[in-house]
Amino acid sequence: MDWIDFRCYKTLSIKYSITKLFDVAQALVNPNSQPANGIRKLQHKKRRVPSPKVMAANNSPTDVSLSGHWVPRLNVKNVYYGSGCVEQHLINTLPTPSSKVFIVTGTSLATKTPLVQQLERLLGEHHAGTVSDIRQHGPIADVDKAVKTVLDHGHVDTILSLGGGSPIDTAKVISLRVKEKSGAFLTHLTIPTTLSAAECTAGGGYTKPDGVKVGFRIPEMGVSGIFYDPQYARYTPKDLWVTTGMRAMDHAVECMYHPTSSEVPWKALSQWAVGELFECLPQANASHPSDENVILRLMLAAYASSGLKGENIKGGMGLSHSLGHALGSPYNIPHGVTSCITLGKVVRLKARESPENARQIARLLPSTGGSKTGDDLRDALEVGDRIIALVSSLDLNVRTLSGWGVSEDEIPIIVQRALGGVDEGAVFDSRQRKKRKEIRTMATKNVSEEPHILIIGAGITGLVLAQALKKVFLHSPKALHEENEGIRYSIFEKDASLNVRSNEWTMAIHWSLDRLETLLPPAIYSNMEKASCNPAIPINAGGNYPIIHGETGNILAGVPYKKGLRVPRSKMRKLCGENIDVQYGKHLSEIEFGANGQGVTAKFTDGTSVTGTLLVGADGARSRAREVALGSAEKAAVTAFPIWHMNLTVCYNDAKKARYLRSEFPTSFLALSDRSFHAFQSISSMPDGPDHPETWVFHLAMAWRGEARHDLSYAERLAIIKEKAAGLAEPARSSFLWIPEDTQVHKADISYWITEPWDNHQGRLTLVGDAAHPMPPYRGQGLNHCITDIFDLIAAIKATTQGEKTQDTAISEYEASLIPRGAEEVKCSVENGVMLHDWEKVKQSPVFTAGFRPMKGHDNWETNEDHAENQKKAEAARRKANSVEVVS
Repeated sequence: MDWIDFRCYKTLSIKYSITKLFDVAQALVNPNSQPANGIRKLQHKKRRVPSPKVMAANNSPTDVSLSGHWVPRLNVKNVYYGSGCVEQHLINTLPTPSSKVFIVTGTSLATKTPLVQQLERLLGEHHAGTVSDIRQHGPIADVDKAVKTVLDHGHVDTILSLGGGSPIDTAKVISLRVKEKSGAFLTHLTIPTTLSAAECTAGGGYTKPDGVKVGFRIPEMGVSGIFYDPQYARYTPKDLWVTTGMRAMDHAVECMYHPTSSEVPWKALSQWAVGELFECLPQANASHPSDENVILRLMLAAYASSGLKGENIKGGMGLSHSLGHALGSPYNIPHGVTSCITLGKVVRLKARESPENARQIARLLPSTGGSKTGDDLRDALEVGDRIIALVSSLDLNVRTLSGWGVSEDEIPIIVQRALGGVDEGAVFDSRQRKKRKEIRTMATKNVSEEPHILIIGAGITGLVLAQALKKVFLHSPKALHEENEGIRYSIFEKDASLNVRSNEWTMAIHWSLDRLETLLPPAIYSNMEKASCNPAIPINAGGNYPIIHGETGNILAGVPYKKGLRVPRSKMRKLCGENIDVQYGKHLSEIEFGANGQGVTAKFTDGTSVTGTLLVGADGARSRAREVALGSAEKAAVTAFPIWHMNLTVCYNDAKKARYLRSEFPTSFLALSDRSFHAFQSISSMPDGPDHPETWVFHLAMAWRGEARHDLSYAERLAIIKEKAAGLAEPARSSFLWIPEDTQVHKADISYWITEPWDNHQGRLTLVGDAAHPMPPYRGQGLNHCITDIFDLIAAIKATTQGEKTQDTAISEYEASLIPRGAEEVKCSVENGVMLHDWEKVKQSPVFTAGFRPMKGHDNWETNEDHAENQKKAEAARRKANSVEVVS
């Protein structure tokens, strides 16, 4: 803990058993070891803890020798753990047969549990009195009152603290004050009921009336005997138990980058402690207080996090602790809560501070459940992310600092308190100035709620959004050593895996490509051509999408595009899913909104939940998020588009056939029949490359107006489309007639919802992609509008994080642009779908009159001059047809 040494005391000679101390360490690290006298062995599942990387004097890794320095603390004589250990060992641990004991505890334990009365009966004639009104953070008035009570008794030699950090630290100060007046410290025994690990330090303190914490760190103030008895912790409220567990996590993590921490035993035990905390805190969140084994494991993890750090530690514990003490007392925030707020963000900041910090923090990744990549900075940042995710998964009401009444104009005060009030003079050297900057950075980031975007749906839209959030700079690149910090997100998908669905189709990306390039990391965008249906055609090649007469094969129109590509759904999802941690099997059930316009919680059918700052529904045409936004499933329901739409992918396993089908149209074409149906063909993928056409996979589709039947088998569907294809011209005719009889022919349910305003709950819920504007696919607009949504949403999120706009304003402005754009495009696509399947109206359909351009007024895809030039090129390419319809 961060205590300021206000006075010095000469170290007294205290009888100490170093054997017991190492027995505790051995029992913690190796559950199979034999327990020492008085210490019961804890049985639990064995976990592999990474071996510490040995450091030579020059701080380079070595496997040759160990060197270092650890100074044990001389106050602890006994550590007992196990259910019933208080009753079994307390009396025998008293200094003398006639010892008198004062109990120090808080009001809640004294009035709401039987624990104090239980202890008083156990002590019997040893009990001298009880102080039971110690408040949080130990106000000086409570300390003075307790000291007077103890001194008035006259014969007290032992103080027994029961509770969390406040009673334990107050008992230490009482012992110090008694020493000042009587000449001897009291023997301090403690029964912790939280995981704050206050029992592990020789520091204590009180809070002045102005809220400033005054601390003392004197070896003789420390606890002599510790009793980790889960029977006493069963009365601790769950949220207090779990948040103080994060305080223990704070100790374990900050030891890794502390400049004077020792490799053994502290860093080794801290890695073990982090693993136990990551495993047991979620269990405790679900089971507390019923599972005593979990309680005991967490108690020992708390001890391992701080109990053996040694007297060689110089200076404060670390940045998260400094912030915790600066925030705790003045704003009445429990220290467990301050750790929940600050630790994960501090870890990310410290990881970027130096390569050595990153290396030390990265050692914790296996303990958090992650796998090391060998990139220390990346691994260390993931440790911070996993800590933040753990806090989020525990569903604690920790709030942000603004939620605790902390405003930005108080940041300078927080900085000064965290530095112990020192802000000038010789002692305020460059190191202090650096620390001051760190504290100001973290305080500023914590006052306002750090963005955490919850993405519901891991289709292409959700995955592109996740990639774009990773790419966003929250701060200047220079401040981050040119490493991108990104915006935190969590992404959830109801499917069991990335490409669990057997149905496959292809999609066109054209007027939104420039925007897609700004959203995706360069390494991913550079592979777009490889992921496309036809990798041989460059993105910037441009061209004309051929629409042919189904029965004659003549070209009806060539829809120009200046650049673009067609991608198969599965390959696009795989590419955009690189390095994205999707949580699969997550069915969204409810969305809850926090009080005072802060926070949104997604609840899933498996009983889990996660809280963030903004929930983005990217969950497709039948969006559950849209139902919540509209207030009812009825308002959010899609309208079925009255069409039979058959969809399939096929490999002909014949090189000659495959080459023939692509001989005239290398990528795709659309055939419109004068019998009012369409037939579509596209190359979908080339698994073994362009030189192995026998493995090429094609995407075929056929559709016509009418009420689709849902009771047909694959074979029956195939028979229908082959019958219709028999009258088509080549190559459309053969592409369908050559389909193998065992091919799965899927029925696509085409539907739409005309975009209308929804309730974004003060900017905490919004929609993107098909959740916002599901539309028929017959003009190639859907994915392009999805990309535009993400592009605009990222701009809104950046405006919020940079303080330019409130989240409510930014999201509302994003929707003010999306809603009319989406509504107009859905209406246009419905109209196009109707006209495209009516031979008398085909040439008046939007795909003929407007091509692939988005609806007027919503994009500057190309100027009139660009369009005219493209039209000239397109017309020259279509001369071979007898009847050419030039798209205007």
